[in-house]
Amino acid sequence: MYEFSFYLFVGCWGAIRYYYFFKKNHDAQYVEESFNVTSHQNKLLLQYFPYYRQLSEKGKKRFVLRTQQTIKSIIIQGKEGFVVTNDVKLLVGASIAQLTFGFSKPRLNELKAVLIFPDAFYSRLLRRWAKGLAFENGSVCLSWNHFLNGYEDSSDAINLGLHEFAHILRFEVFEETNEGLFSNPFVDNFKEWEDAGMPVFMNVRKGKEDFFRSYGGANTIEFFAVCIENFFEKPEVFKKELPYLYDKLCLLMQQDPLNTSKDYSFDEIDEFSLSPSSEQGYELWCSSIEQSIWNSVKSLAYATTFLIIFALTNHFIANPTIAEQGGFVYLRLFSASVLF
Repeated sequence: MYEFSFYLFVGCWGAIRYYYFFKKNHDAQYVEESFNVTSHQNKLLLQYFPYYRQLSEKGKKRFVLRTQQTIKSIIIQGKEGFVVTNDVKLLVGASIAQLTFGFSKPRLNELKAVLIFPDAFYSRLLRRWAKGLAFENGSVCLSWNHFLNGYEDSSDAINLGLHEFAHILRFEVFEETNEGLFSNPFVDNFKEWEDAGMPVFMNVRKGKEDFFRSYGGANTIEFFAVCIENFFEKPEVFKKELPYLYDKLCLLMQQDPLNTSKDYSFDEIDEFSLSPSSEQGYELWCSSIEQSIWNSVKSLAYATTFLIIFALTNHFIANPTIAEQGGFVYLRLFSASVLF
């Protein structure tokens, strides 16, 4: 009975590992392949999102699917008479999808609600007029007029949507949002990026760095948001002026806006400049196909290990000497540690 319980436990845990590392990815891929973008969605996104225009047909499907998944996970509400239409929801969701396109999940974990005003609004909390605000409770306030302006001029590195949603993304570092045993790559890599960006931030603050607008020197929170704006709207200049910081931001965001031929996939990095030192770091710079293969190999390795242990323990049970019984106990402990 004891041995049966042990094998039942190991089998159940193996099934869970299989689900997370293989079946879940396979199901998500099937949904993406069967999903269709409507002509209206395509037209609207082509009009406002240069980022979307550069995607392949498969990439466009993935982008719109992630946009819709994001919309379903948050509240989007109009204020001061602003009417939230499906087009409004699509553009808001697309802004988030652009920011998170390199992540495994499309949504921002800390984002709860987006409140949209027709134009600049007065904040009674801050006692001043504002175009956009992001709060640690997960709410974002946006001026719709300025939100659209950010996408109508995609070369000035001023994008209200990306800026405010970047604040929400950064809140994940403070909240340390992790799900169970699975790490959050953004949180794990943020400190490394922040260390790389600190000298640049100090130069912006002192007026010695003219690539970023001066607002980026207000504090490190605004600096990150301004970096994100430049990352998406001026990637060529960013890469040329500050290549090390740009590469670190690619690692952090798990996408490369310059890699338009591969849907911004972050799979071409300078190994010596980034120097990932862990398995998780290695996974970040694999392409999506390589990642799927790697997950499949890991699942196969777990299954093979279990079968070997199963065969050896059966041998020990059939030949119960004292030494072999000790080895059996050791193998059970070893198998548990491997599967965990």
